[in-house]
Amino acid sequence: MLRERQQAAKVTVPHKLVWHSTPKVARIQAIEPYYSNGQLLFLDTWNRDYPELVEQLIPYPLAAHDDGPDALAGAIALILANEKAQRQVLIPRAR
Repeated sequence: MLRERQQAAKVTVPHKLVWHSTPKVARIQAIEPYYSNGQLLFLDTWNRDYPELVEQLIPYPLAAHDDGPDALAGAIALILANEKAQRQVLIPRAR
């Protein structure tokens, strides 16, 4: 479907399919330390820029949907897999 939409719009969006071997709950729970130690911060404009994500994170695991937290966990995993991104993004912060 993605290829068909790209062809119809005459654009190419780079993408990579990801297959998970870890359960979704474990992937989402694994991001908690990054938040707790101050490495995962949200913009002050979150309510305008990505309200659905925060609305899924706050009541997790009781939220009706958890695809946003899972996508965030995936983004963090990609950063961790890229050494250059780690140096630029995951900087320990003083409390």
